[in-house]
Parts: sequence; structure tokens; C-alpha cells
Amino acid sequence: MSKTFFLILFTNIWTALFAFEFKGNPASWAKEHFVNFDYIGDGLSYTGDISSVFAFTDNDKLFLRVTFDDMYSRKDAADYFANQNMSMNLLISSQGNALVRETLDINKTAHQDDALSFLRTPSFNLFELKLNWPYLTSREELFFDIEILHNGKIVDEFNSDASDNYRGGNTAFVHHGNQGLTYSEVFYGQEPLESSGFDEILEVHQSAGIPGNFHMSGTLMPAAEWHNPEFNDWLESGVMDGYVSMLTSALGQHMMPFVHNDMNNWSVAIESDMVEYRYGYTPRVAWVPERVWLSPGVYPDAGVIDWIGDNWQQHGVDAVILDDYIHCPGSDNKKIHWMNNEEGINLRIIPIDNEFVGMMHYDADAAKNHISSTGDFGITVYGTDWEVAAEMNEHHETSFLDNYEGVIWYCYDNYPAINIWKLDDALNNSNFNGTQIDVQNGTYGLLGGSDGYGGSNNSWYSNWASTISHSDFHDPQWNYGTVWNDAYNNLMSAPNNSIAQLGWYTLMINLHETGWHTDGEVADWEHRYSSHIKNANVYAEAARWVNGDYTETTSCFFSDIDHDGGEELVIHNDKVFFVFE
Repeated sequence: MSKTFFLILFTNIWTALFAFEFKGNPASWAKEHFVNFDYIGDGLSYTGDISSVFAFTDNDKLFLRVTFDDMYSRKDAADYFANQNMSMNLLISSQGNALVRETLDINKTAHQDDALSFLRTPSFNLFELKLNWPYLTSREELFFDIEILHNGKIVDEFNSDASDNYRGGNTAFVHHGNQGLTYSEVFYGQEPLESSGFDEILEVHQSAGIPGNFHMSGTLMPAAEWHNPEFNDWLESGVMDGYVSMLTSALGQHMMPFVHNDMNNWSVAIESDMVEYRYGYTPRVAWVPERVWLSPGVYPDAGVIDWIGDNWQQHGVDAVILDDYIHCPGSDNKKIHWMNNEEGINLRIIPIDNEFVGMMHYDADAAKNHISSTGDFGITVYGTDWEVAAEMNEHHETSFLDNYEGVIWYCYDNYPAINIWKLDDALNNSNFNGTQIDVQNGTYGLLGGSDGYGGSNNSWYSNWASTISHSDFHDPQWNYGTVWNDAYNNLMSAPNNSIAQLGWYTLMINLHETGWHTDGEVADWEHRYSSHIKNANVYAEAARWVNGDYTETTSCFFSDIDHDGGEELVIHNDKVFFVFE
């Protein structure tokens, strides 16, 4: 046998073994097969709306993929093409010459004859076609003209020159969970349970295998562990399965600029350690609490103590998530930027695309089109509180969850033209690299925008800090600003042992959502947190006792140990330390 014959035979066997075959799965197709997207929402019927087209030639065959947005309802497991008069007019031409002209009955799920075969996979909104291809014309020279007909009427059209500039879509989904230690209803929702709760969001990401970026605050992680430990286990398994990326933040979700730098460093370090320990994930991206980013001496600066740009990188955080129109005005919100500073800090800034967030909640078709317009060199980021898409609290029984699920499955169906990103990975994609930007001060619009936390130069913090504590008995009574600063100074002067660390946890967790207002007043639940800040002082004193600072090993005395203006009974010996209110 000659070497030439052997080579031809081997090539034919190889081609036969690895020739493309329909599998009814979007993942079988490569990105280089992508032709173009079609606009979503322009269909003239309840079904037949094209979302994207793929095509390629392989030896003597042409393969065509048409993805629809509404062939199938995953919610109802309904095939909208079945038992309907659905057809496709297909014209493939090159340089004005028609090469293929076919009319296909696409209510069927499969067809095969000598000229062509197709497979329709409703559960993936997918139609795949194989044609005999006797032409030498490459796909890049082809023009595709597709008409979808329902009951004989054209309901959608796709026209695309495959040589158009290549486009793709990139997006990332971020969910921020920041509830306190005692609020666990968010995990599985409120009645009806099957249509609300954090679990609904996790379920769709798990089912689709599409990654999401999730944050569980330092107060929410233990709330789950106490009340619903299996929810933490679910996130951990999602990390192992690859569809969960965990974020970090500040432990108690306090408003970071209003406290001291060492408090912020401690909080970020502790929460990052908690995330790594509990979920087996080392977080590289952080959520800034309520996206409150302020600077001392720069309006809005009332109450501002710390610039928080230097509280991240030393704890393994490479990027923070902020708002496009507030913090990154004039910068491309499809890029990941670097923060300008004079400290040599290389922190990245990931802008939330707030227009996209609104689309996700109120106009799913617009959100889909927004994703498809992003292009290969941009990424659009959805980011907001987890309870919004999960339809919790004031968002209950809206269309937000249905819209969210619809967009996630759109992304799945149109893979690999659309790619969903873990933000950790997106940081390493040079296509998304932005520029050096000046991060502007402020928070998101509902909380005050460029006028700071609560508007009017950080009015929420200022009002809270000057509010009399509900658990103080001094005359005159101390306000919350005095209470937290007193606890801070007391802990700073105490020995740094494990008892003192409990004091730090007590202080930082009870600074949760510092100064939050409802209907123009400090929220009732905020008073309940803030009234417990004083308890940190008990741990500070106990830290001194365990450190051996007491001259008498056994004693019983009255002292204002919690600094609330009233004395408590303190009893201790060398083994125990009791405090009685």
C-alpha cells in the first residue's frame, strides 16, 4: 500500500469519525460558526422570534443553526411549534446568485432525505439543519435570508451578510445579600414559596450551568448557618460545580467611609476569611456596602473619616463593584477600569450597567438585545440586591423573577455567541480592559447619588449619629455617634485577645447599614442594631480581666461596664466573669 493511499484512507476515516453531528445542544457549536444575532421582540406572533444564526461548511455539507427565543416555554414545558403551521423559507446566496432555496416544515422535530436533514430541539429553542453543499463558496461569502411563517404569515425575518463585523455578547450577573443576623426568610422566600427567595436565583443558575457572582455578607453567612445551613452547603457545592463565584465585602455591611481605617481593614479581612473558610472560594472581587464611596475633604464629606480605596488589595481583593453613572461618569461602562490614586494602589473598578439592571427587571427583551449588542470587547454587568430578582419584600409578586429567568435561558440558548462571566475571570480578559479613571464620590441614586448617603451631604449618617440612643441612660443621653466612638476607643485601649475580638465583632455587626432611614427617619430595625453597640464595652472589660489586668483576683462590685449610664453588677474570680444588668 502506497503512503499516498494510506494518507487518503486515514484522512477519510478521521473525517468520518469527527464529522459534525447534531446533538440538539448549543454547546456543540463553536464561536467561529456564529453569523449574527437577530433583534428580540420584533416577532409578529407569540412564537417564531429568531434570536441568532450560526453556520459553517464542512467538506460537502453546510450546517445551519437557528436559535429561537420563544419556541419553547421552560416554565410550562410547552413546545409552541408543535401542532402549528410553522414553516421556514431559507435562501442562501452569494454575490447575488441563489445557491439554496428551501421551504421547511419546522413544526416537526426531525426530518431526513437525500438533500437535507434537520433536528429541532424545543427544550433548547434550537433548530439545526444539514444541507448537501456542492459549492466551493466559503461561509464568509454567503448571504442568509430566513423567513419564519406562522399560519402562512411571515412573523420574523433574518437577513445577514456573514462577512459583517464579528459580534458577540458578554455579561455577568451579581447578587448582593446583606441581611442581618436574624433575617432568614430571604433564603427560601415568602408565600408563595415557589416564586420567591434567593433559592430561585440559585436554581436557575444551577439548572443552566451559567455562572453567577454571589455575595453573602458577614451577617448573612452565620444567619444561614444557624437557620438554613443547607443553603450555605448549596453555595459551596455550586463553587465546586463551577456555577457559583463568591464575592466579599465588609463584615457587617457598615457604611465604610464613616468609620476608621483600621475598622475597615479588619472588616474586609474577616469577611474574606469567612468566605474562603465557608465556601472554599478565595474572593477577588468585592461589593462596597450600598456603593457608598466618599473621601474626606471632598463633597459630600459630612461625617467622612476614611477613604476606602486602600482597604482591599492587601486582603486579596483585586476589584470593587460600583455604579456607572455615579462613580464612573464619562467612562465606558462595558469595560473594567483602574482607579486613579496617588498611593500606588492598582485596584480595578467594575461598573454596574444601571440601564441594563432596569431592563432586567422591567423589559426582558430589551435586556436580551442589550447583551447581544455588547460585542467581543465589552462586558455588561447586572448588579443589585439579591432580593430584587428573588422577588422578596417590596419586590414580591412582580415580574422580576420571570424576566430574570428568561434572560438567563436566553444566554444559555445562544451560547457560544453569548458568554456569561465570573468576574474573577473577566478581570483576566484583556478584551475588557478599560482605562485609568477618577472614581467620583457618592452612592446610587435612590440613596442620594452625588449628594452622598441619604443626600444633602450624607444626611442619613449625620442624622443617625446625632440621634439619642434608645439604650442610653446618661444625663444628657449619648447619641449613636458618641456611643460607637466610645466603644471603638475602649476596644483600642483593651488588650488584643480573643475576648476583645468578640468586642470587635459586636461593634462592627451592630454598625450594620449604619444610619439606614425609612420614611425620612432612622429605621426601627436600625435602632435595634445601634442600641446594642454598647455591648462591645463588656467584652473590652472582660479582655482586660482575662489579660490579668485586675489586681484583685476575686471581687464583686458595681460598674457602668457597658458605658450606658447605668451601673451593672460585676462578679469575677480567676475562672469566671459575670455581669448582671
